Amino acid sequence: MDIDACNYNPDATVDDGSCSYSEENYDCDGNCAVEIDCAGECGGYNEHDSAGECCESWDQDCSGICFGNAVIDCLGNCGGSAVIDECGVCEGDGVWQVCGCGSPDEFGIPDGDCDCNGSVDDCAGVCGGGLVNDDCGVCDGSGIQQACGCGTPGEFAIPAGECNCDGNVEDCAGACDGFSTTDNCGTCDNDPTNDCIQD
Repeated sequence: MDIDACNYNPDATVDDGSCSYSEENYDCDGNCAVEIDCAGECGGYNEHDSAGECCESWDQDCSGICFGNAVIDCLGNCGGSAVIDECGVCEGDGVWQVCGCGSPDEFGIPDGDCDCNGSVDDCAGVCGGGLVNDDCGVCDGSGIQQACGCGTPGEFAIPAGECNCDGNVEDCAGACDGFSTTDNCGTCDNDPTNDCIQD
């Protein structure tokens, strides 16, 4: 019942699984249905190079010399596209994060780490580096929290005892400009309903 089969029968009403097909590039009578190359292969890829030699050549001549600007890839193929991945494997699919640790079935560097020693990138992006952000958020800066907010460069510090540039101070819970107070029993919170009478 398949019109592409060599034994197609337009009168067939049931597919009994007996369809037969021609070989690739040939018709049902065994004749080559595509172009024959210089080596006499039906549908072959052989071509004459610049010296008149017949061979399967793409970016190289029949002696194996690359044509023009064609390059040899990491598999040694002239004009090939195989490249070395980040793990140094030709045609590998590795990325940098899977190139370092453990056995073949646990080859990845753990997320967040930057090498097999558990090191992480510092604030400058250096693997295992020792630079950190200071209290002002500056990588490798020298600022401390008390010097990060107010005034001109010559008077840049937050005044001692205050917690921001508005002159606020921390409450007993350490919240800047918070509302917690310490009651007579020494409890620090912002709930006046649970305050007690001393003693």
